[in-house]
Amino acid sequence: MGAELGATTSIFPTDEHMAKYLRATGKEGLVPLMQKNQYLLEPDKEVEAGPAKFYDRVVELDLSKLEPYVVGPHSPDRARPISKLAAEVADAKNGFIDEMRLR
Repeated sequence: MGAELGATTSIFPTDEHMAKYLRATGKEGLVPLMQKNQYLLEPDKEVEAGPAKFYDRVVELDLSKLEPYVVGPHSPDRARPISKLAAEVADAKNGFIDEMRLR
């Protein structure tokens, strides 16, 4: 799996979470292939220990610090953190609840 952030390469080791994702998205046929080739889908130990020796630039993402975003309804321009969605739902003045009733 790779991140869509303009990088030419990125590495996310495969694990049981990836297998669960593949099953949930209808791609369960890939799970045995992933498991059979697990050793090919893991970073080399020396690269993991010192990635700056092997790459021009290293970007590390702490996924535990990212807040999920939600998009819409009806427009990809309506992207916002999920914490703000709760406030929108609670605030009927902005039309969100009426908009959802019309669907």
